[in-house]
Amino acid sequence: MGEQQQDKQERVDFLISSRGVGKDQAWAEWIAWELEQAGYRIHFQGWDVCPGSNVVKAMDDATRRAERTVVVLSAASLASEEIVAQWAVAFRRDPAGTHGRVLPVRIDACEIEGVLGSIAFIDLVGL
Repeated sequence: MGEQQQDKQERVDFLISSRGVGKDQAWAEWIAWELEQAGYRIHFQGWDVCPGSNVVKAMDDATRRAERTVVVLSAASLASEEIVAQWAVAFRRDPAGTHGRVLPVRIDACEIEGVLGSIAFIDLVGL
């Protein structure tokens, strides 16, 4: 999709990237709710992708429309190829981190390695 056509789609301030189960889901819902209450436009798969939809296409569209990606980090999410793909799109658009396109939020005491480990994160462990 061309950049001009992409701009015609509704932009969102934040894509909430998380595994859709357990503690990951609960934290992601809380983050999404707080951001919406603060007036931001968000995309959260648990709320915005309807049953019967093509999930891969919906998430591809969401990664393209999002100004920033909030990555909910747990040991399980770090092992998820789907989550890696989502934050990698935002990272590719801002590899130096100048615009803060990738916003990691750590929810359990997991080791953050590689490229993602070089990005300052919000630590919610123990809350």
